[in-house]
Amino acid sequence: MMQRIAWARMKPYLGWLVALCCWFASVNGAFAATLPGAIATIHTYPEVGTQVMYRSLQALRDASDQSWQTVFYKRVKDGMVQSIHLRLVGFPGVTELVHPRSLQFSDRNGHTWEAPDIFAESNLDPNLATNVGEYDVIPVVQAFETGRSLWLQVSVTGGETVEIPVPPFAVREWQQVLDR
Repeated sequence: MMQRIAWARMKPYLGWLVALCCWFASVNGAFAATLPGAIATIHTYPEVGTQVMYRSLQALRDASDQSWQTVFYKRVKDGMVQSIHLRLVGFPGVTELVHPRSLQFSDRNGHTWEAPDIFAESNLDPNLATNVGEYDVIPVVQAFETGRSLWLQVSVTGGETVEIPVPPFAVREWQQVLDR
């Protein structure tokens, strides 16, 4: 008996409830259709005069589950590319990179590329940044064209090499930085 009374009270509002749900669904669908497929985390930084820096920031993990921050950036002045660099930052006190050593890139087909170590030329304090590497990636930009996974091999103290997988979404984002 109570259920009949409750249903009788709700019945006049049921049409409005269905209409409201349909309206929300249509508005949500229209909004979702305007969103891009993926939202890139590429930032633009105006620098001195007509110089602009485009940057992608990613956190990646190596095979030992150590975290690495990758900063892929391009500097453009007066419409001309000045530099394209990749900065690798390992965990302080845990990772110490060897300088000068090239950064190795490889793909699943066995192709390899080398990015020269430019840490000595960078403005980083060598005493404070033993866990940081800076590499000129202009010689290896063709590696990003496929948008497929890459692997970075970086030399660390103790004669070891750490391999850092770069997933396709990060490679595509680096390609977007190159395209700007």
